[in-house]
Amino acid sequence: MNLYPSNDGPSTSAVRPGDDESNLNVIWTEPDRLRIAYLWRQLNSRYMAVGNADDLNYATAIVQLLLKITPSDHPARFAVLAGLGLAQRGRFERQSGSNPDGLEDAITSSRQAVELTPDDHPKKPSLLANLGVVLHQRFESVGSTEDLRASIVALTRAITLTPKGDPDRPSRMNSLGIVQQACYQRLGNPDDLEAAVTTLRQATELEAAEHPQKPTWMNNLGVAYQARFERFGNLDDLDASIVAVDKAINLAPDGHPYKAAWLNNLGSSYQARFSQLGELADLEAAIVALRRSSYLTSDHHLDKPMTLSNLSGAYQTRFERLGVLNDLQESIEALSQAVKLTPDDHPQKCSRLINLGSAQLSRFERLGYLDDLETAVASKRHAVRLIPEGHTEKPALLAGLGVAQKRQFQYHGRLEDSEASIASMELAVKLTPDDHPDMAARMSALAVTQHDRFVHLGNLDDLEAAIAAQSRSIELTPDGHPQKPSRLGNLGISLHARYERLGDPDDLNTAISAKCLGIKLTPEGHPDKAAWSNNLGNAQQARFQLLGDLDDLDAAISSHRQAINLTPDARRPQNPMWLNNLGNAYQARFACTKAPEDIEMAVASHSRAVELILAGHSSQAGLLANVSRSLVARMRSPNATPDDLSAATEAGLAALVERSGDPMKRLNAGTRLISLLSDPLSLASTDVLLQVHQRVLDLVPQIVWLGHDVNRQYQELGSDELEMLYNHAAAAAIAAGQYQRAVEWLESGRSIVWSQVLHLPTPLDCLRCEHPQLASEFERISQALRKHSVDTPDMQARSQYYGLAIQYDKLAELIGRLRGFENFLQPRPFAQLVSACASGYVVMINVHTSRCDALILHQPGDVRHVPLLSFSFNWAKKLQEKLYDALSTANDEEEGEREIIHKRNHTGHEVLAEILAALWREVVQPVLEAIRQLLLTTPVSSGTLPHITWCPTGPLAFLPLHAAGIYTDKDHPEILMDVAVSSYTPTLNLLLRQQMSFAKSSDSASHTRLLPKVLVVSQPITPSKPETAIPSTTLDAEFISSLFPLSTRILAGHEATVDTVLEDMAAYDWVHLAYHGIQNPHDPMQSAFALHDGPLSLAALMNKALPHAELAVLSACQTTTGEEKSSEETVRLVAAMLNVGFKSVVGTMWSISDRAALEMAKIFYKELRGQVEAGGVIRPAYALHEAIKVLRQTEDLIQWVPFVHFGL
Repeated sequence: MNLYPSNDGPSTSAVRPGDDESNLNVIWTEPDRLRIAYLWRQLNSRYMAVGNADDLNYATAIVQLLLKITPSDHPARFAVLAGLGLAQRGRFERQSGSNPDGLEDAITSSRQAVELTPDDHPKKPSLLANLGVVLHQRFESVGSTEDLRASIVALTRAITLTPKGDPDRPSRMNSLGIVQQACYQRLGNPDDLEAAVTTLRQATELEAAEHPQKPTWMNNLGVAYQARFERFGNLDDLDASIVAVDKAINLAPDGHPYKAAWLNNLGSSYQARFSQLGELADLEAAIVALRRSSYLTSDHHLDKPMTLSNLSGAYQTRFERLGVLNDLQESIEALSQAVKLTPDDHPQKCSRLINLGSAQLSRFERLGYLDDLETAVASKRHAVRLIPEGHTEKPALLAGLGVAQKRQFQYHGRLEDSEASIASMELAVKLTPDDHPDMAARMSALAVTQHDRFVHLGNLDDLEAAIAAQSRSIELTPDGHPQKPSRLGNLGISLHARYERLGDPDDLNTAISAKCLGIKLTPEGHPDKAAWSNNLGNAQQARFQLLGDLDDLDAAISSHRQAINLTPDARRPQNPMWLNNLGNAYQARFACTKAPEDIEMAVASHSRAVELILAGHSSQAGLLANVSRSLVARMRSPNATPDDLSAATEAGLAALVERSGDPMKRLNAGTRLISLLSDPLSLASTDVLLQVHQRVLDLVPQIVWLGHDVNRQYQELGSDELEMLYNHAAAAAIAAGQYQRAVEWLESGRSIVWSQVLHLPTPLDCLRCEHPQLASEFERISQALRKHSVDTPDMQARSQYYGLAIQYDKLAELIGRLRGFENFLQPRPFAQLVSACASGYVVMINVHTSRCDALILHQPGDVRHVPLLSFSFNWAKKLQEKLYDALSTANDEEEGEREIIHKRNHTGHEVLAEILAALWREVVQPVLEAIRQLLLTTPVSSGTLPHITWCPTGPLAFLPLHAAGIYTDKDHPEILMDVAVSSYTPTLNLLLRQQMSFAKSSDSASHTRLLPKVLVVSQPITPSKPETAIPSTTLDAEFISSLFPLSTRILAGHEATVDTVLEDMAAYDWVHLAYHGIQNPHDPMQSAFALHDGPLSLAALMNKALPHAELAVLSACQTTTGEEKSSEETVRLVAAMLNVGFKSVVGTMWSISDRAALEMAKIFYKELRGQVEAGGVIRPAYALHEAIKVLRQTEDLIQWVPFVHFGL
């Protein structure tokens, strides 16, 4: 063929791409145009067969020339435009979409071709189809939804114009279905998805199997079915997807370019069906298909990262099902390669990051590598940031991030991790449609996280939310779903927790029902069935404890045995705990039936649990304690063996000293061991018993001062229980004749109790003030020791734990060498404590159920023991109750009293006299006798009564020891106040601190000046309590001002505001407070003084520096006692004032009358004025003593007994 025109016709100049055709001034004939058209078709055909880019470029140039020489009214111009559009589209595809302008040209040419072609032209459907395809391509390149809609219009019109039976109709329907599915993926409209499935299904039904495009169409149909399943959760769609894609693969010949992609689709469908039905065969088929797909795909192929990602997911799922570590490694290896091959701007980068994070999280769970956990959270968080708002996958990514953050919280215990986890999961649920198949899983994950936060914080709202979410999750989960058992089990756990919190038996019954159903739905061989059986056993045992029905206990034993039998591999980490639970159930049944075989099984189960537990495991202490407990039970039964006592003691000691154990569990083990060793039958040595007491007390600072602020288990060690630990230890030390150690232990306990009650600075707070970096490091290591896991066989994690323990010891030793921190977290030694008796005798009284004793600290630095043989803990409680009854039944006598005044009546007076007589005979008189003996060797100054500072414990702290005596025998009265002056102190440390403060200021004017600065706060009428006026407070203020006219400031009525009083207190030596006191036993730091504009709380006082504080007088109601049910450490305003810095405080133990308060103030301040004028140091205790001597003349015990002095 002559390709070049001659002079007779077409030009002989060669027509090549790039020539300037404006120079072609020849006239082209129709034969020339036909020859050029033929050349274009030949080049195009060769390009399609060989793929040579030069052919495509020449073909494009030729068709462009052809368009130029084809007149606008030529009937074939539409065909030339169509050809040009195809060429431009081909060049765009050849350039991998890097030239968007080429695609714009293709659309323009294709659209012009369509516009030039009448609807009845046989080529019109083809032109419309080409236009629809190129519009779809532009959507994929640019993302315009207008292109999607225009593509659907073009393809729909093409199909409409295509006759039925036309061989191109299936292809055009396939194209339309693909675009409809893309529209659904972009806009989320389910109607588009339904249309896609219908269109693609019709396309496959129109063509025979031998059609070369049939495999492609079958695959596309399978993909659409899969998408519809993912949207609506209909398993029929998933089955149809697998059938369609499998048929596509079988129809495709070997070497088919898309076979690897279809294998990937098939694997994804199998994996989705496994997630719904749990059939292992589906998972195996998925891995086979995905592995084959990955093998067939080159690393340079764009689909390789997708295939690797799907293969990784399948391996991960099989690992979760079967627990084979190799599957986990294969998963991470495949996904790491997928992420590496995925460009940063790829739309699937975020999902692959999320999946990689999930795999790393699984490996963390298995091997305990902390780096895996941190990397997992970082990967998932990055993925969430990458995905655009409104994307259908965003809820899934948020849910995955929430799971990783939850695990981070469980490991570190950081509240911010819990908050982040719940926030991620709540957003995931919010963005998930109600009918979405993953809604149940996301609700369940949210519920578990809410339950975890409840365990951490104890907020009942979290537990209620968890139960509601888990219940909804179960409603959305069909019975055949593989996750339904676990969701039922989790609901049962939350209901069980609510029962333990609120005590509603319905919660426990529902929990058991849920757990039973979960186990029933669990297939045999499922790895979690044993755990769910164990949980069921715990709930059944709880119901036995509630109702006492032995059938429940028998069922619990059966459930626990099933858990053990389902895990024949004794190395499973859960086995020791399940054996322990089984032992507990057997021991509970033995307590009821006394069946010998039950206690034998209890001992055997507990012992086997200890054998299997890893050394250093955090639960080891608890398991050892249970061994000791079951051995003690057997020791006290007919089944006892000679070795039970020694074995029980050995196990209890091991539990107590096991450093890796939870301090509370170790403490509980220690208290049980003390009970065992205190039994006379134990024949335990005194040294061993005291050693155990010491180890128990060593744990208390760790629990109270170094515990996590929000961990509820440490809050359960209440102050009553805390003090009893020290009282018990002191009683043992006293029984052993170790009185100095008893003083140390008593003081240590009281200091901790008061520091907790008054929110005083802890030793760690004090360290933080002077050595902040050292304190932060010590706190970090302490918390890390609590949270670091040694529960894994991973040697790296275990080594880290022991390394932390060594660091803790070295740091504690370093702190102990610092000045002022010699006793850091340790009790102050007796040699320092005995200095508290510098101004007289200090009498510590230990009240315990085993014995009661007084310990008299005296000069020159020793302690005298006084056994209180006639006194007991129960008798002290009885006297306390009698006192409360006497005060609560007293009647008001006159108006103008301070609060609800408990005035004298015959019964109340007699009861109080009986109490004071009992205190005299059984406590005070034996102490005085010992002091008289001491006075023979160290007499006081002539004419001066000895000073006794009482430091009682337990219920005795609420009884008026200072007023003890026999008041009914007028001829031979025996009264403490006649022979000694009394004061009180909450702790010896407080006395020592006051003495040090006094020594530092001994040369200051506050102790030698004639006129100390006095602040009088008078509140005769409190706005919040107008019905309880205190008119005599005005008289108090006037009298005090008359004694110290030049140095007294009075704040009365509206002047006595919170801010003004706080500011002025810092500038005065003495403070006289005359108004109502408000006690709050439920929140002691909110106990307060009622001022004109509101309460002045202890919390506000404790934050105020009072550099001149010397004496405070609290002339108000309710200044020392709390309610009857308050424990000993209930905050008293008097004790709080001591801790604020006052060296002496005068208050009352119960409400007082106006007359008594005014009379006391007059005499008290006169005595103080005399002491000041004498130039000596003021002695408020002696001044109060003189005031009470006058009030005693009224013979009204209820009026003068309540006045007490605290401090120096």
